[in-house]
Amino acid sequence: MVYEKILLVEDDSLEAMDLKRTLEFLGYEVPCVASSAEEAVAKALEIMPDLILMDIFLKGDCDGIEAASKIKELNIPIIYLTAHSEESTVERAKVTEPYGYIIKPYNINEIKYSIEFSIYKNKMEKALRESEERYSKTLDAVNDGLWDWDTSSGNVFFSNNYCKILGYDPGEFPANHESWRLLVHPDDIDSVEKKVQESVESGRGFEIDLRMKTKSGKWLNVSTQGKEIEKDSTGNPTRIVGTLRDRTDRVKAEKMIKESLEEKEMLLKEIHHRVKNNLMIISSLLNLQSQYITDKASQDIFKESQNRARSMALIHERLYQSTDLKRINFGEYITSLANELFHTYEADLGLIKLKINAEDIFLDINTAIPLGLIVNELITNSITHAFPEGKRGKINIDFHPRDNHYEFIVKDNGIGFPEDIDYQNTDSLGLQIITSLTNQIDGKIELNKNNETEFKITFKQLEL
Repeated sequence: MVYEKILLVEDDSLEAMDLKRTLEFLGYEVPCVASSAEEAVAKALEIMPDLILMDIFLKGDCDGIEAASKIKELNIPIIYLTAHSEESTVERAKVTEPYGYIIKPYNINEIKYSIEFSIYKNKMEKALRESEERYSKTLDAVNDGLWDWDTSSGNVFFSNNYCKILGYDPGEFPANHESWRLLVHPDDIDSVEKKVQESVESGRGFEIDLRMKTKSGKWLNVSTQGKEIEKDSTGNPTRIVGTLRDRTDRVKAEKMIKESLEEKEMLLKEIHHRVKNNLMIISSLLNLQSQYITDKASQDIFKESQNRARSMALIHERLYQSTDLKRINFGEYITSLANELFHTYEADLGLIKLKINAEDIFLDINTAIPLGLIVNELITNSITHAFPEGKRGKINIDFHPRDNHYEFIVKDNGIGFPEDIDYQNTDSLGLQIITSLTNQIDGKIELNKNNETEFKITFKQLEL
């Protein structure tokens, strides 16, 4: 005979002993008496009782109500025992949805009938939940074809929609597993049966794409989902249910995605072509740099060249990360490049304050790459020359649209631009690059040397 198990939670040892004897007299098994909320939660998980008698006021930091709230998800009925019936306590207890509330001192009949009613109610609720789950699974499947396989007999129920998907009338082909196998493409059947077996062994559901023969003899792309829902006493599956869905639209969508990816790959190839050309620019820059190496350490020269390469690489990186493979957010690019240059030259942000005010302006690659090199040269010039020997100062960078053009400004309050240097006719490679690339984007460059040094580049976006 199987006895219902009751977990008793009571911190008064004498009351616990008396109540345990009462429960055993009534024919229940009491495998454990817990004296704290923590022990109650642990024992509930361990023994999974049919019911819990829970004293509300327990010793320790947690009371019975807190313990019940943690146990609630196990769907174990709980009856509270307490000598208190204050409204605040009752309101707290309600939240845990107890099956009963017994006020001490109690009598044996009150205990007996409360337990019997609670266990019965819990069984009915469990049966209802299981029924609702089966009903819910059926509702989820009705939009597709529904199948229900009795593995012991081999019989299979195929819904009307299932037959319709394959072009058959209901009942037009035998409702058994063997007839189903004959409809599956020969190249798919082994893979399908293997995945179903793996699903049964793991206890997880399956979703399989396959081809099935329609009444017209054509192969149809379909998807089937299923899960084992019943087992026999030995653990073998006795019932597996699932759905069938026409994948025709999905296959078309996948084809469109593939074509889109191919188009994107073509664009990426074009970007690779541009990168190759940019590498040629880098090679030319390095060649020019080598002409300027005299008794100075060559590291600074190559660092400048590397930063020029990085300014272009950063543009391509942003293109790869963007959904728009032709344009980049140049405002964000300026911020990233400026921060990288400050890091590369180990500029002390405590001494040199950087302020960037750049709007979200999208430029195509024909404009972005030369302008990126200009930005690199101007910021590098301010960092390396405007603040010698730890001089404090600030660098302001602005990028804004105007009426019919764009305006990029780099301004610093450093030692100032030398009066004897004509930036448009100089031996400085950096200034030559700025002048040349400004002309390349059909831009205009202005140098203002009042209280601060300000380079202003105005330009219109080049057409692709």
